[in-house]
Amino acid sequence: MQTIRKKIHYQLPYTLEKAHMEHMDLVGNRLRILFEDGYYKGEEKLEGKVFFEDVDLEASELTIYKIDGDKIKGKRHDLVKFINKHESFDLEIIEETYNDYLSLYKGIYHKGEKEREFVLSIVHTGHMIYDTEGESVAVNQPVAPKEEPHVEEVAIQEETTFVTPTSADRYLIKNTTREERLRIVKESLGVDVDCEGFDGGLADMYDDYVEGLKELSQINAEFRGHYFKKDEAIKR
Repeated sequence: MQTIRKKIHYQLPYTLEKAHMEHMDLVGNRLRILFEDGYYKGEEKLEGKVFFEDVDLEASELTIYKIDGDKIKGKRHDLVKFINKHESFDLEIIEETYNDYLSLYKGIYHKGEKEREFVLSIVHTGHMIYDTEGESVAVNQPVAPKEEPHVEEVAIQEETTFVTPTSADRYLIKNTTREERLRIVKESLGVDVDCEGFDGGLADMYDDYVEGLKELSQINAEFRGHYFKKDEAIKR
């Protein structure tokens, strides 16, 4: 049975991509983020801030790292300690990703003329709130998904192992009808055993097989035994 997990679509009214975070503070487990020049609604830039409610401060973190060729050097920062240590900073968001209880941001950490990369993960069970002048929009986690085309679950049958009869099994009485056994004898001897005027001779010995009384192996064994006994008598 196939199990399909549908993607969760977030229809967010704003985008934080290209925005610069400059300050974060905490009131209990409510996180507030301020931006240097605001964030975007389409192509329009708006001044505003973002709130995250019911943040899991132990699970949330900021990782700042440097990539030098094949080497990556970085440091994970406890979010509370980072906020307490840095009054201001410049985190330029390049990519934002949202999941059920995770808001994830990737981008460039500007510090003077130095640039590093960062990943900010905010784990929260409450709302994400966009607060701009004149409006405040709360986004639940998770946001209701878009309606998707109906996808039927496809049942996959369990794999069945089939036993293929060997060449000998195919000729067994239990695996054949009388007509099939008649045809087997006919094809084996190269004659039409039902032909009128045919002197059965060798074919007669297979009558018991055709009628379902003896297997071919039994008849052949009896014939060989009879033949060897007759041959032995001749030699004597």
